[in-house]
Amino acid sequence: ETLASFHRSQPLRRGMAREEVRSRLRIAPPRLFDAAVAAAAARGILRDDGATLRLPDFRIELDPARRATADAFLAAARAAPFSPPPPSEFLLDADTVGALESEGEVVRVAEGMLYAPEAWDAIIAGVLDAIAQDGSITMGGYRDRFSTSRKYAQPALEYLDQLRITRRVGDERVRGSAVPRKETSTP
Repeated sequence: ETLASFHRSQPLRRGMAREEVRSRLRIAPPRLFDAAVAAAAARGILRDDGATLRLPDFRIELDPARRATADAFLAAARAAPFSPPPPSEFLLDADTVGALESEGEVVRVAEGMLYAPEAWDAIIAGVLDAIAQDGSITMGGYRDRFSTSRKYAQPALEYLDQLRITRRVGDERVRGSAVPRKETSTP
């Protein structure tokens, strides 16, 4: 009932924070809560997504107006894959952006900077290719490779560093310790 109530009140959030569920159920010992979650997940009563819990049949669904706005933004982002427009130009609110991110329809690189997943995958592949060819990539090399500006290059490179796909050494990026997942590039 706790999760059902949460889904009704927060239809654009993928799930309820694990600790919030534990607090609402007043299960103090973390081990007992973890065991209860594991048992409920094994029985198909809930889905454990790590940091969040949700009902197994819950899916985020945007209402028609939000979906139309989101689709217009996604079309524009795909039309300019390496220089996507800010979501604010399409009046996308934080809840809609969060829903798109949760559903894997966008990759949030920085506040107000969202890429289509296929564009982000191309960025990862292009950066790693440049590093394999030249040993490193610079901000200027990124801008040239993707025909974009510093406005997009810097946050993208910083996010790649955060994901440990690249590592900054002075003004250059070299390959990091993480191996990007093929099916999705979000952490």
